[in-house]
Amino acid sequence: MKQEVQVSPKSLPTGGLLTISDVLFITGFKSRVTIYRYVKSKTFPPPCVVNGKSIRWRQDDVQQWVNALPFEQH
Repeated sequence: MKQEVQVSPKSLPTGGLLTISDVLFITGFKSRVTIYRYVKSKTFPPPCVVNGKSIRWRQDDVQQWVNALPFEQH
């Protein structure tokens, strides 16, 4: 059974773009390197470059990735 997870703590923007810190919080990963390895292997949404210097992820893309993860009850 797949369960959809909505992550939107008050500290995160609703919709829009996420920083690497936001992405780490949502995914539960502890390392930025892990995120970039998943991006490189094309198993995680790629970031966008904003204003030629800032790296951001689309919140909808990250949310879809989280929701596509297999759900297991323990």
